[in-house]
Amino acid sequence: PKQNIVVTVGEDEAAPPILRVWNMAPKLADITSVRYVDLTTLNKGVSPCDVTCIVVSDNVSNMAVGLADGTVWLFYRHDITREQRYKIIHQDKAAITGLAFNKEVALFVATEAAVHSYRKVSDSKPIATFLSDDGCGLGLSLLTDHHQYHQFLIAPKNKFLFFTVDDPGNNLPMDGTRSHIAWYRGCLVSVSFARRTMLKQDSICDLTIYDMSNKFIGFTGTFPPVKALLVEWGSLFVIGKNNELY
Repeated sequence: PKQNIVVTVGEDEAAPPILRVWNMAPKLADITSVRYVDLTTLNKGVSPCDVTCIVVSDNVSNMAVGLADGTVWLFYRHDITREQRYKIIHQDKAAITGLAFNKEVALFVATEAAVHSYRKVSDSKPIATFLSDDGCGLGLSLLTDHHQYHQFLIAPKNKFLFFTVDDPGNNLPMDGTRSHIAWYRGCLVSVSFARRTMLKQDSICDLTIYDMSNKFIGFTGTFPPVKALLVEWGSLFVIGKNNELY
């Protein structure tokens, strides 16, 4: 979210999984307020599977938590720093690999095997739409910006797929298997293993930046194995396997 809020999840000394919402701008100076959510309590006393992804809507009124067992918990009503209602909005056989809220607070859900969307998420019966039987891995989905009309994008093998809430959208063929993607100033950033070194353990990566509006490749280059792509403070950062920062 754009507000000064941080959401984390973890286990403390073999304790049940705890989701924390950190309000970094409380009323009292130099004091950080924290809201705790015991995920085991939500799961009727059974410790849930690993959390794979978390997303918060821009207005911080909704938060979705995806799990490795295919469950998505939705927290709604009020803002996420306060006590909220919660419910299971999606259950699947495949692990949840990506979540995104668009500007209308519709929720996109990507799994290893499919893509779904949910409108009116706070209602007792949200409007569910099956969008595709193509899924993606972790870190291979995102929400585009206004240059591409805030579409949901996934990167399965050999293509990019774009979705609106109720439409599969465009299929963009693109050879290769990607390890990371990001969206930066109207451009799609893609990392894939270089074909010439795919069989080597010390393989390098190809990083490509596609200008989606003007339909051309703005940059291509090679990097050591990439751990993550980050878009912050108006810049694109590439983090290498050994924690190098580019």
